[in-house]
Amino acid sequence: MQGDFRVGDWLVRPDVNELNRNGEKKSIEPKVMDVLIYLSEHAGEVLSKERLIQAVWPDTFVTDDALKYAIVSLRKVLGDNASDPRFIRNIPKRGYQMVAEVHYPRKERIEQSSWFSPDEESPQNTKEEVRPYPGLISFSAQQARFFFGREIEVEILWEKIQRTSQLGVIGATGSGKSSFIQAGLVPAVPEGWAVVVATPGTKPLAGLALALFDVLAEDQEAQKRLLGIEDPEAAIEVVSHWRRKRQEALIAIDQFEELFTLNPPEVQRGFADLLGRLIQEAGVRVLLSMRDDFLMHLHGLDALKSVFDALTPISPPTGTALRKALVNPAALCGFHFEDEALVDQILGEVGSDRGALPLFAFTAARLWDCRDRNRKLLTRSAYEIIGGVSGSLARHAEFTLEEIEEKPIPLVRELFRNLVTAEGTRLIQER
Repeated sequence: MQGDFRVGDWLVRPDVNELNRNGEKKSIEPKVMDVLIYLSEHAGEVLSKERLIQAVWPDTFVTDDALKYAIVSLRKVLGDNASDPRFIRNIPKRGYQMVAEVHYPRKERIEQSSWFSPDEESPQNTKEEVRPYPGLISFSAQQARFFFGREIEVEILWEKIQRTSQLGVIGATGSGKSSFIQAGLVPAVPEGWAVVVATPGTKPLAGLALALFDVLAEDQEAQKRLLGIEDPEAAIEVVSHWRRKRQEALIAIDQFEELFTLNPPEVQRGFADLLGRLIQEAGVRVLLSMRDDFLMHLHGLDALKSVFDALTPISPPTGTALRKALVNPAALCGFHFEDEALVDQILGEVGSDRGALPLFAFTAARLWDCRDRNRKLLTRSAYEIIGGVSGSLARHAEFTLEEIEEKPIPLVRELFRNLVTAEGTRLIQER
């Protein structure tokens, strides 16, 4: 174990994860201590984020946020200020530097970090770590085993699907519709059914063709017909061909509001007519998932008016469902919350605002990044470091802005303005 040493006027005691100064004691998380040790061992050097992450987290995959939270935690404990640092300096685009004087009582300078051992697997060769909380990204079908709290709603919707051919799932922004479709509905598909999930984007027909391309992997001739498809008749023929090989088939169009926000009226009518014909001529069922404030846009599309007869509203999970969404994913990975009071506190801070679920999801992901791997716990101290439900996203934004030089800031603002539409929806842009 690393021996005691001094950083500025603080005595650092790595063996107990503690800092002392004039009788004042501060405890920090093990990985936060590891970051402090590594910075201190290389005091005066500018250490890249990649180098720090490889040194402190050699056996796992973590995002930059895990390091950022450790730095923020250290600054809080040390009484440091990012704008006028006395301990840890942030060098934009380069990394971090320990600027305080570091003193080892026995004048021992460790030449090789204790985190590296010939017996350990190289970070480049380790398997990417499973992430049970996707954060602001929707759950995918591959992450379905971590998707909890919607089981009853999924069962009810599948019962509806088997009774009608045209349905709608509606909900407010951030209510979890995409996750519900991808990680809830699709993995629960009944035996004999096939499901395709597409999004309209700026070319709805191409979006549908791309989704079909993936499920027709064993039919190369059908795949060829989908390449560069622009003819609705060809789309109907391919879908009919796909449908005939299944007992039942469902086409789910997620984020259907994109049809209205990203496409002119003639494209909107053409795609709506195509979906109507797929129901009548190909014998598939169609499910539209969309923001509730765009529902009335369907009223002008005759081919889709039947959606109004079979609507399923989706609200953010609450109560027991929300608790399962928080606790169960970590439990699947062998981790638990430090105590029930922490779980209650997190759930209590979520609230019922329209944007509460994304904040909850982001907080859970950041808390996972800061987990105590030694004790396999999600801790209260980590929750406080990330800023809780109300402050985690804002703090993350502050971390990010802190690392951007002043001149590009107006460009960043302009980029963000161009990533949304006038209706407040996301704008599809190539990277």
